[in-house]
Amino acid sequence: ELKSGEGISLLNTSLPETGFIWTSPSNGENRGLPTLKEGKNEPTPDVVDKTNLENYINQVKELEVNKEQYTEESWNNLQQVLKDAKAIFE
Repeated sequence: ELKSGEGISLLNTSLPETGFIWTSPSNGENRGLPTLKEGKNEPTPDVVDKTNLENYINQVKELEVNKEQYTEESWNNLQQVLKDAKAIFE
């Protein structure tokens, strides 16, 4: 179906550097069907919901109280994962 982003991507791959791209209006214009417009095909980044990641980070931070219940190796592994999670979250 050409109304989807997948269809638009397919159409745009068939256009050499002509200065035109296919777009899919989201405002009801053209009944949502693809429209050829002048411009560059610049991908828009996906918006990622990081709520669950933030919750996980907060849960791990709460484990600090019981740090002595963990082996040194498991605690270090947990800290590395926490560091990686924080890097992704930012």
